[in-house]
Amino acid sequence: MKMKKKTAVFIDGSNLFYIEKSLNFNISFKRFAEYLNKTYDIYNMFYYTGINLDDKKETDFLDDLTMAGYTVRQKALKIIRTGPREEDIVKKANLDIEIVVDMINTVDHYDRLILISGDSDFVRALELIRSHGKEIWVISQKGHIAKELINVADKYIDIEKLKQFIQRGRPKY
Repeated sequence: MKMKKKTAVFIDGSNLFYIEKSLNFNISFKRFAEYLNKTYDIYNMFYYTGINLDDKKETDFLDDLTMAGYTVRQKALKIIRTGPREEDIVKKANLDIEIVVDMINTVDHYDRLILISGDSDFVRALELIRSHGKEIWVISQKGHIAKELINVADKYIDIEKLKQFIQRGRPKY
C-alpha cells in the first residue's frame, strides 16, 4: 500500500481574501480543512493574517479557524495614514516572513508543502525548501498568481477546481 506524503499547508490569509473576493463562491474554511485532512496526510495547516483585535467578527473568525484545526498566526494591523482625509489610510500586516520562517522551521516534519498564495515573494523560499527534497504545490487562482510561483511549483492547482469540496453554502450570484 502506497503511503501518503506528510503534507504541510501554509495559507497566506490576506492573499486568499482577495482571491475569494473574485471567486463565484465563498470558501468554507471548515470544509477546506476537512477536504485537506481527507485528501492528504496533514502535518499542520497554518493560516496567517493581519487582524484588528477590536473587531469581534475578525476574532471570532480566527477562533473558528482554530477550532477547525488550523494553526493561526496573526499580527495586529498597522494603520498607515496616506493623506489628510480620514479615509486616507491603508491597513497593513505583512506576514510573509512568518510564513517563510515556519516553512523552514518545520521542514523536517513534511514531505510536501502546499502554499495557498499567489505572491511571487515566496519563490526563493520555495526553492530553498525544494533543496531539502520537498515537493512544492501551489493553490491559487488565475489572475491572482505570479508566473514565477507557478514555475517553481511541482504542481499548480486552480482553487476553482476545488469548489465542490470547499464551497460554503450556496453559490454567490
